[in-house]
Amino acid sequence: MAHSIAELKTLSEEDLVKEHDKIAAHSPEGTWTIRDELARRESRRLEERMVRLTEQMRRWTIVVAGLTLVNVVIFVVSPVCAK
Repeated sequence: MAHSIAELKTLSEEDLVKEHDKIAAHSPEGTWTIRDELARRESRRLEERMVRLTEQMRRWTIVVAGLTLVNVVIFVVSPVCAK
Protein backbone atom coordinates (compact mmCIF):
# COMPACT_ATOMS: atom_id res chain seq x y z
CA MET A 1 0.00 0.00 0.00
CA ALA A 2 1.37 3.39 -0.95
CA HIS A 3 1.43 6.03 1.75
CA SER A 4 1.23 9.73 1.24
CA ILE A 5 4.17 11.83 2.39
CA ALA A 6 1.97 13.30 5.14
CA GLU A 7 1.21 9.78 6.41
CA LEU A 8 4.89 8.84 6.35
CA LYS A 9 5.80 11.90 8.41
CA THR A 10 3.38 10.85 11.14
CA LEU A 11 4.77 7.31 11.48
CA SER A 12 7.47 6.46 13.98
CA GLU A 13 10.80 5.25 12.64
CA GLU A 14 10.03 1.77 13.92
CA ASP A 15 6.73 1.76 11.99
CA LEU A 16 8.49 3.05 8.87
CA VAL A 17 11.02 0.24 9.02
CA LYS A 18 8.26 -2.34 9.51
CA GLU A 19 6.29 -0.92 6.59
CA HIS A 20 9.40 -0.87 4.41
CA ASP A 21 10.20 -4.50 5.23
CA LYS A 22 6.61 -5.54 4.59
CA ILE A 23 6.56 -3.86 1.17
CA ALA A 24 10.08 -4.97 0.24
CA ALA A 25 9.21 -8.60 0.96
CA HIS A 26 6.82 -8.53 -2.00
CA SER A 27 8.48 -6.02 -4.29
CA PRO A 28 11.47 -3.69 -3.96
CA GLU A 29 9.63 -1.00 -5.91
CA GLY A 30 7.64 1.45 -3.84
CA THR A 31 9.99 1.41 -0.88
CA TRP A 32 11.92 4.48 -2.01
CA THR A 33 9.50 6.89 -0.32
CA ILE A 34 9.97 5.15 3.01
CA ARG A 35 13.76 5.12 2.61
CA ASP A 36 13.65 8.79 1.64
CA GLU A 37 11.62 9.63 4.74
CA LEU A 38 14.08 7.76 6.98
CA ALA A 39 16.99 9.57 5.29
CA ARG A 40 15.23 12.93 5.70
CA ARG A 41 14.77 12.32 9.42
CA GLU A 42 18.40 11.30 9.85
CA SER A 43 19.49 14.38 7.93
CA ARG A 44 17.31 16.56 10.15
CA ARG A 45 18.84 15.05 13.30
CA LEU A 46 22.34 15.68 11.96
CA GLU A 47 21.43 19.24 11.02
CA GLU A 48 20.08 19.94 14.51
CA ARG A 49 23.24 18.48 16.07
CA MET A 50 25.45 20.63 13.85
CA VAL A 51 23.50 23.74 14.88
CA ARG A 52 23.97 22.87 18.57
CA LEU A 53 27.69 22.25 18.06
CA THR A 54 28.05 25.53 16.17
CA GLU A 55 26.36 27.40 19.02
CA GLN A 56 28.71 25.73 21.52
CA MET A 57 31.71 26.76 19.44
CA ARG A 58 30.40 30.32 19.30
CA ARG A 59 30.04 30.46 23.08
CA TRP A 60 33.53 29.04 23.61
CA THR A 61 34.97 31.53 21.13
CA ILE A 62 33.44 34.38 23.12
CA VAL A 63 34.81 32.93 26.38
CA VAL A 64 38.32 32.54 24.93
CA ALA A 65 38.23 36.05 23.45
CA GLY A 66 37.18 37.45 26.84
CA LEU A 67 39.93 35.60 28.65
CA THR A 68 42.46 36.77 26.07
CA LEU A 69 41.36 40.35 26.67
CA VAL A 70 41.77 39.89 30.43
CA ASN A 71 45.24 38.45 29.83
CA VAL A 72 46.21 41.45 27.67
CA VAL A 73 44.97 43.89 30.32
CA ILE A 74 46.95 42.09 33.02
CA PHE A 75 50.05 42.08 30.81
CA VAL A 76 49.75 45.82 30.14
CA VAL A 77 48.92 46.81 33.74
CA SER A 78 51.51 44.62 35.52
CA PRO A 79 54.62 46.61 34.37
CA VAL A 80 52.90 49.86 35.36
CA CYS A 81 52.15 48.53 38.85
CA ALA A 82 55.68 47.16 39.26
CA LYS A 83 57.25 50.66 39.01
